[in-house]
Amino acid sequence: MTIATAADLKSSVALWTKRGDLTAVADDLILLAERRIDRDLRTRWQITTATGTVASESITPPTDLLEIKRLALTVSSGKTALAYVAPDKASQYESAGADPGYYTWQGSTLLVPGGNGYAYTLDYYAKLSALSSGSNWLIVANPDVYLWATCIEAANYVKNSGDLQRFSTMYRAAVDDLKRMEYNRDAGLAVRAA
Repeated sequence: MTIATAADLKSSVALWTKRGDLTAVADDLILLAERRIDRDLRTRWQITTATGTVASESITPPTDLLEIKRLALTVSSGKTALAYVAPDKASQYESAGADPGYYTWQGSTLLVPGGNGYAYTLDYYAKLSALSSGSNWLIVANPDVYLWATCIEAANYVKNSGDLQRFSTMYRAAVDDLKRMEYNRDAGLAVRAA
């Protein structure tokens, strides 16, 4: 069976869990699975870029931001990446020179002390696009990750500890395989058939 849409995923979950009675909660199970995947994955397919201008020494982060990969400002000498400083240490940190040198979080806002008016480029890992709004890169490239994550949520819902353990193992293996492929790609390694 091909898994390429939310409807396909719901059908596969019903088959794998042997539960045809989860229709009423299927969308919730997929949403919970997507949040689980968001916590566990960081891949090249998730990297996206936001640009803008720092105003009032702050940047409102994109709503789909999971994790910052790089924040850079366009300064007189070109682009410069800013260092991250933990919020509790920010008051002790001063930028060396005239240009801002760091950023931190204040609540849900990114602070760039001294950054007013600078153009920024924010490279970040984005949340999965909800499968309910169509398709996304993960369901196309690695439907097993989606299937096992959703089956975990189904097993939690029906309180089936045997299935929970089985699907958790399968999910972890699929996520680990995807991470390994990402690592090998980044390291320039090729996977060869024996």
